[in-house]
Amino acid sequence: SNFTNSMGNAIFHSASSEQFKKFTEIYIDNSKFISTTYEPAYSESGFANTESPAGGGDHYGGAIYSQANILNITNSLIKGNVMSQGDGMMYVVFRGAGIYASNNNCINTTFDANQVLGGVMGEGFDKNGAGIYATKNAYVLNSTFINNVVNKENGGAIYAESNLIVENSLFSNNKDPKGYSSITFLNR
Repeated sequence: SNFTNSMGNAIFHSASSEQFKKFTEIYIDNSKFISTTYEPAYSESGFANTESPAGGGDHYGGAIYSQANILNITNSLIKGNVMSQGDGMMYVVFRGAGIYASNNNCINTTFDANQVLGGVMGEGFDKNGAGIYATKNAYVLNSTFINNVVNKENGGAIYAESNLIVENSLFSNNKDPKGYSSITFLNR
């Protein structure tokens, strides 16, 4: 699969009940997610068009948003995906320009030049995880994270809220303004 120059998410998986979330497993292999972009539209009055899959001012998963129990990605490229607040003054939450998922396994996958960009508002406005934003468990094996950027908050490559295992992977030139560069890990 090859997804290029699309607005919003290339893959959007929403589960309406806890049963669907609990038993759903998604497999993605040998795929490319390139240059998906999300930037809210601002009118002259300064209000944002906040319609998104997550609703309200919350925008999750620039390329892939999944509520599946497990998201498996192998042998894939996730590159140049951008979530940007632009010049808007509205409070907007951005999480995971590449992937936003609960439990995910990334094997032999490259994350390159993904960006989560806040606008003119000050720091502390929840712009996290340029490559991966994981709400539960993340397992990363033989993967590469290069040139991923978060300009307001944390997790230039990965932002993990819970369990994180990284094995035999390369992290290079990932940036965030707080100096955590590649991985921000919270154990809640």
